[in-house]
Amino acid sequence: MKTKWDNLVIRARNTLTIQSTYDLKKLFSEPVCLSGDIEEEIAENAWHIWARDENCEKKIKAQALESFFDRLICAKKKQIGNRQATLYVWVEGKFNQLCYNIISGITTDLPFRRQFEEVQLSTLIYEYVNVLQDGPQTTFFGIRNEDIDDDNYGCYEFSDDYKVKVYIKFLNEIER
Repeated sequence: MKTKWDNLVIRARNTLTIQSTYDLKKLFSEPVCLSGDIEEEIAENAWHIWARDENCEKKIKAQALESFFDRLICAKKKQIGNRQATLYVWVEGKFNQLCYNIISGITTDLPFRRQFEEVQLSTLIYEYVNVLQDGPQTTFFGIRNEDIDDDNYGCYEFSDDYKVKVYIKFLNEIER
């Protein structure tokens, strides 16, 4: 299925390798770009977080990740002042990365090339942590290992009904 985002050039360049959830505190002070240019905002604001190794993966706790995102949301609201933005969180299954981005405005029209399903943060985090704790899986969030194309970074063959699970949080939404 085609989306309006199919031709979007994604140059997310921010990766944080962690040894524990304590390392996530670095992200509280990272600047936020709200230029209105979606490609620039993805390049500047998208973060891909992954554990350094299998031992670190097994130490990551869901409760600590939930607390991190609660604190991150507060920090980003302070940073952007009275501007409105949308923060969204998803999992990059091929690389076991927990990812988030912030874009201008209040929107659910997110730059995914696939359909997505909005879920609670706790649901997304608990599924992510369970996969990390259980070790290598034959599936991850609906992606079968044999469907991953290693020759083309980030290219997957999904069934048409596969949806990316995404948590969405509006920052500084004006009450109506």
